[in-house]
Amino acid sequence: MANHLNLNVRKSTAMHFTLQKSISISRFVLAEEVLSQQPEVKLLGVNFHQHHKFDCHVDDVINRA
Repeated sequence: MANHLNLNVRKSTAMHFTLQKSISISRFVLAEEVLSQQPEVKLLGVNFHQHHKFDCHVDDVINRA
């Protein structure tokens, strides 16, 4: 890469944020490898959902309390 940033494709995941119910993107490619797609991703302790829902994050916080 031009900026010399090395990414581990096996540790990377893709998420398409949308308000629509169906997603038309079939795949994300990085360094000629297809990234796995997840409907929920946890980043820095916050659970993100592809449809902008925070139910999974709230449930996680409640369960840890």
